[in-house]
Amino acid sequence: MKFVGTILLSCLLWNCTTRETAALSFDTISAIEVEIGTAGLQQKGALLMFNNLPFNGYLVKYSQQGRLLSKTGYVEGKREGMAEVYDESGNQIERRYFKANKKVGFHQGWWPSGQKKFEYTFVDGLHHGEYREWQMDGKPYKEFHHEMGFEVGSQKMWDSDGSIRANYVVKNGHRYGLVGLKNCKSVESNGEFTAVPF
Repeated sequence: MKFVGTILLSCLLWNCTTRETAALSFDTISAIEVEIGTAGLQQKGALLMFNNLPFNGYLVKYSQQGRLLSKTGYVEGKREGMAEVYDESGNQIERRYFKANKKVGFHQGWWPSGQKKFEYTFVDGLHHGEYREWQMDGKPYKEFHHEMGFEVGSQKMWDSDGSIRANYVVKNGHRYGLVGLKNCKSVESNGEFTAVPF
């Protein structure tokens, strides 16, 4: 019965976090825009400072042709609201959300071709729900599952040829199955192996 309750709670949290990022409330961001590289901008720890004060407004970057390449809101020096990234052609390649510098809501990314690159959901800065990534050709690369920052359940990863690289289940904090290791050696992306330290 406890297991069923955990599953129901997880489903409720998953539905709440993936359905509507728009339902999240964000602090009001000043309409001021400051371009990346402007004198007086500096990072101090987790805060973005402008002229020695925590930055309030949008940090932006434009192409030489005047196209918006990125826009991120800040309140009191911390990322807030939607952060957008575009390619030189004006196609959106990333959409992320922040609340007081922590990742929240549904994050998406796209390859230049328009194919999906990633989909993640965050709650209070922690991965929660499905964590999915795709290769440039649209084939899956990762399909992980998280509950408040911890891997749970089925986890899968594929190589570029479509063969399985990792396929395991996490239960009670332990991994069972193929975790991407062979003969006590780590599988590197270039096909070489390196020893795994104990």
